[in-house]
Amino acid sequence: MQITGDMLIGRQAVRGNEQALRAFNPATGENIPSPVFGSGSETHVSQACALAAAAFDSYRSLPLDVRAAFLERIADGIAAL
Repeated sequence: MQITGDMLIGRQAVRGNEQALRAFNPATGENIPSPVFGSGSETHVSQACALAAAAFDSYRSLPLDVRAAFLERIADGIAAL
């Protein structure tokens, strides 16, 4: 996975159209030049919240071991970045 600065809302990569944000190196305080992250608008947040709320009921009904495995896969993906 390549980090692009886009937000993921549902299954869509969306470029935030509000203030541009940059990551920084916490050891030096220097900005990391790329990618530039676009902040989400109120509409983006509302869309993401609506999708999360809709997905929660089906997720909540999954067995605990399935939910745990899902979260572990997410953690592994983040660690691999």
